Amino acid sequence: LRLLVDHSVVEAFGLGGRMRATARVYPLDPAASWGVSLFARLPGGAAVADTSV
Repeated sequence: LRLLVDHSVVEAFGLGGRMRATARVYPLDPAASWGVSLFARLPGGAAVADTSV
């Protein structure tokens, strides 16, 4: 599953890009944190990055 987030658009790709779901999201309070964390793992699984948005 590949998930892309860009401002108000959230797009998810699955099955190697053959399936897709897209949604627009608008927070009620733009200053509030969504409580979402993003994780990335490099090949080999050694490094993990964590960013909160």
